[in-house]
Amino acid sequence: MYKTFIMNRMKLIAGRPFILLSIILLPAILAVGMGLAVSSTAEKTKIPILFVDEDQSDYSQLVIKRASQNPALNIQSVDQKTAERMIKTSKADIAFVFLKGFKQKVMKNEEKGAIQMLISPASLSQGAVREIVAGEVMRLSANAHAANYVTDQYAFLKWVDEKQEKSLWKEAWNYTDEQWKPAPLMQIDYHEGTPHSSIKGAPSSQKYTIWLILFLSLMMLICFYMNDWAITEREDGVLQRMFLFSIKLRAYVGGNLIGIFLLLCPSSLLFALFLIWNVHMTALQAATFLLISGLYVFLCLLISSLIACFCQSKKTYFSIGLLAVLVTSIGTGLPSNPGGLFNIFPQKWALDGMRSILIGNEAGCIEPAAVCAAAGLALFFAAVKIIGGKYDRVKRGFKNVRKKESRRAYHAHH
Repeated sequence: MYKTFIMNRMKLIAGRPFILLSIILLPAILAVGMGLAVSSTAEKTKIPILFVDEDQSDYSQLVIKRASQNPALNIQSVDQKTAERMIKTSKADIAFVFLKGFKQKVMKNEEKGAIQMLISPASLSQGAVREIVAGEVMRLSANAHAANYVTDQYAFLKWVDEKQEKSLWKEAWNYTDEQWKPAPLMQIDYHEGTPHSSIKGAPSSQKYTIWLILFLSLMMLICFYMNDWAITEREDGVLQRMFLFSIKLRAYVGGNLIGIFLLLCPSSLLFALFLIWNVHMTALQAATFLLISGLYVFLCLLISSLIACFCQSKKTYFSIGLLAVLVTSIGTGLPSNPGGLFNIFPQKWALDGMRSILIGNEAGCIEPAAVCAAAGLALFFAAVKIIGGKYDRVKRGFKNVRKKESRRAYHAHH
């Protein structure tokens, strides 16, 4: 029975090649295209920061490298004259000049005078940026201080000779540096557009988060567009004729939804292939991504079918669907979640699961996947119940009509 409804729904959609091609290609293509456009704009919003490295030491280069990993900063390495010119013309907010002897001063815990700052008069972010760079310098200083202390103590106790002091100092420095991971003891939390995009050490920076939100929103929109069969078949009298046959409502509802779902799967696969190529996801990550994507799509189909049960016309249904997509997508992309209000949105759960996958935490998508599956199961039975109620009313109405006709025929005969 399920197979009959699945094949019938797929044939009806496949009979419109343009629609079929659109639902397969558009979500992935539009999500990537719009994401690239937004990402290129976002790059221009980063704070322009200059570094002038006169020390040319591994310490100064390490500070620049780590500062470059901050998603809020646009780092450039320039010479002194270029830095002065760009600061005067407000092409950069602040310039940090690592003076000669920077490494030696940091190793001796004498940071004062090791860095010179050039600040633009128009700068609005100098305080925050200074804290970022100061935090990296403090990290090196703390590492050196700890290594010096350990080496001095071991030398005082005569546990090491002069040859071993160098390797001991390096070992102590590395151990102290590891204590700053996975995050420094004190830091400023930066958000690129949404809190979902501030993933430290992850390949999924702002552009990947934007792509995910756009993809999820487009998939929900297409689910609403493709899932108007409940209204169409009610208007065409299909529901009224169903009781003449021994058809199970679960097969009727489930078969139609699965048919649409199978036609939407290639779009998720295309987007997953793009992420595999761009983010270098592993096979396990790709499989987990497809799982959470499939659960999300099926949940959206159930939400749209449930809304269709209460709508009397397609115009009302599509209006509500468009509003639902806009509200849930905007809510998911907002930088704050007042009182956990947006936790009820399907995009929020799917996005959390996909973000966990992109940062290599496949186990982190278990809860979002479980929520989507549980919500989908509950909505499925709710849709069957509501459609079943409409079916029963139609059936009772038809029986009443038949009884009245029988009575009229009886009275006419007698």
